[in-house]
Amino acid sequence: MDPHAKANPGKLTYASSGPGTPSQLEMEYLKAQLGVDIREIPYKSNAQALTDTIGGTVDMYYTVQSTTLANIQGGKLKALAVGAARRTQALPDTPTVAESSNLSTYEAQVWYGFVVAAGTPPDLVARLNEAVVRAAQRPEVVEEVKKLGFESSPSTPAEFLRTMTLEADKANAMLKAAKK
Repeated sequence: MDPHAKANPGKLTYASSGPGTPSQLEMEYLKAQLGVDIREIPYKSNAQALTDTIGGTVDMYYTVQSTTLANIQGGKLKALAVGAARRTQALPDTPTVAESSNLSTYEAQVWYGFVVAAGTPPDLVARLNEAVVRAAQRPEVVEEVKKLGFESSPSTPAEFLRTMTLEADKANAMLKAAKK
């Protein structure tokens, strides 16, 4: 993507599912890092963006793997790269963005987590975390998560706080890049 995009500034397009969404912020951040000019075509929904990408109305779409996995496996879309730090189990032959660009530290991840009210007693937080980790490691849960194209990685409350803090810092950097 990078050499073709650089050779054709402003000619390629990408779908976003709207201003401020992960698809728009990640793509704007990636464009800034790669120094390429790819025009955004904003959509009101993920479904519209995906439909127009499949139909060739736009050139590309930066979205979560679970949204596109069935269309990739069905041959309607081609995965160019995954934003994860390493290749995913669902798309093992698809390189990471870091592998296919000069952005060796690039990583984008979709994460979900459980939160509780501030002031929740630490022993209750620990018990809840233990229950969530046990549930996430059950074979049937692991299998269902894989079917969606996700990979589970349970953590401690402290590790999750670090993840949220790093992601907030990255989101701020992406917002700055998108405003330029």
